[in-house]
Amino acid sequence: MKNSLLLFFIVAFISCSSDDSSSNNSPYNPPSWIHGTWGLAKTEFSDENPFYKFTSDNVCQLTQVSSLCWKESVMDFPQIHSGSDSSSDTIYESKFVSVGGTTITLNFQKVSSSKILWLNSGSSEIELVKLK
Repeated sequence: MKNSLLLFFIVAFISCSSDDSSSNNSPYNPPSWIHGTWGLAKTEFSDENPFYKFTSDNVCQLTQVSSLCWKESVMDFPQIHSGSDSSSDTIYESKFVSVGGTTITLNFQKVSSSKILWLNSGSSEIELVKLK
């Protein structure tokens, strides 16, 4: 009986000690169709140029020298940043808001499994291809 009770507590302890940094805490939940790295494809005139990376719980803006992942900014500094997103089978929208009132909104539309449109407000649409 003692062994059964001890085994129960060990199993209960192990099952309750899960990683608290799971995607459930993230304000971002991109749909699976957008997961991956997206950007401009390599051409004869330019190299591959990644702009965005999406995971199951994060949105990252990429440059040639660095990246800014919104989940970490929001989770590490909730007093100055907040975030949200919404999605459907073909549209994904994510928002990043700083306490100063600056809001960055990104809108994407699925074209195929390897192409999306980045819907720039006030600008033309930019076709992005899946790089990874």
